[in-house]
Amino acid sequence: MTSSRTIVKAVRAIAQAEGAGAVVKRSIGSSSLRSLSPFLMLDEFAVGKDAGFPDHPHRGMATVTYLLEGQFEHEDFAGHRGKLGPGDLQWMIAGRGIVHAEMPVVTKGGVTPRGLQLWIDLPEAEKDCEPDYQEQSAQEISTAHPSEDVEIRVISGESHGVNGKVRHKGGCHYYDIRLKSPTSSVFQTIPQGWTAFIYTLTGSLQIGDQTHPASTTLVLSSQVGQDGVEIKAAQAEGETRFVLIAGEPLNQPVVQHGPFVVTSRAKVIEAFRDYQFFQNGFERAKGWANRSFCILPSNQHVSAYMSPSHDEHEKEKIHRVEYPAIASQEDMKAHRLPLAYRDLCSKHLITLNQCRKAEYFLPWKCHAEKEDWEICQYKDFLRRMRKATRLRAEAKEDGSGPIPLLDTVRTLNAVKAAERNQED
Repeated sequence: MTSSRTIVKAVRAIAQAEGAGAVVKRSIGSSSLRSLSPFLMLDEFAVGKDAGFPDHPHRGMATVTYLLEGQFEHEDFAGHRGKLGPGDLQWMIAGRGIVHAEMPVVTKGGVTPRGLQLWIDLPEAEKDCEPDYQEQSAQEISTAHPSEDVEIRVISGESHGVNGKVRHKGGCHYYDIRLKSPTSSVFQTIPQGWTAFIYTLTGSLQIGDQTHPASTTLVLSSQVGQDGVEIKAAQAEGETRFVLIAGEPLNQPVVQHGPFVVTSRAKVIEAFRDYQFFQNGFERAKGWANRSFCILPSNQHVSAYMSPSHDEHEKEKIHRVEYPAIASQEDMKAHRLPLAYRDLCSKHLITLNQCRKAEYFLPWKCHAEKEDWEICQYKDFLRRMRKATRLRAEAKEDGSGPIPLLDTVRTLNAVKAAERNQED
């Protein structure tokens, strides 16, 4: 006899800024649902032109990108490059370290790329593995039809005699389920003791006596004897679509700083050191920048990729990392900052930690043929400088007062001159 799980928590996904000009709807990983082992984050994204997720690192985790509409391109420092279309999947194990970029393909009159990205913690024993990809096109994903009006795309796991092809390092099942009529229902088995949740995409669904609309994460109970969940459609017309995801909880500490997910504060510091010095998994990051995505040629400063709500971690006592002060040009070089950034920072004695707290970054490269893009980015640079100035004034670390601001022309000239010297 089967016993259905129930809903223990419902969290509406909230829109927030992420990456470069992108907006995502986040549920897992937000202040409302910070911890759900082994899951770290769930975003529903719809990314238009001139936005995306430029060069950024990962360590100790997996990312699962499932595209619902449109097209997305990706590239990493190992030369892995490709394009996802509607219904395609990329399951990336970051392991000991990877740097990659994910950008939308938007054509005039085309569909805005929309999809889901899930971050999954890796078991501690697997965090040092080599990066790995499992990719499936829409046609390659196995499909189950338990009834005429129910369709289940089995990405990972088993459903009604159909097995998914993805194998995660640690237990994880992933299903895309469509209830095609108002009277549709389905029972999906889930391993007992596993963490499980549903994210609603379209329509509304019912579990027990509770009904929930789209863009809601429903955390399911996990009691002894509950071997699955029964879901019913709950709208008068149209289909209900949702993903059901389950994973084996990990009995290990979670210390996360943005895209680095490890098990101790010391290992977070080690991850930043490895990334900054191109070692222990990040050797191929040296000199690498994606070849075709030009919004931010190479965002080497992890904090610029953080969400604005990242400071909420402090309130919940999740570990954060403090960075050393920058006192000389040699210190600048040791922290792999571009020449222009080194020159400007050394003149005004800005500490690396203040710059990161200000989410300050400068594009790693400039493209002379993209003047409008450059000017836009340097205006953003000035805005971030002002924010750093405010932080500097508040900190008063050496009593030297606020950092002098540079106007746009001087900034452009200084940066371009530094880059010309670097090329020479």
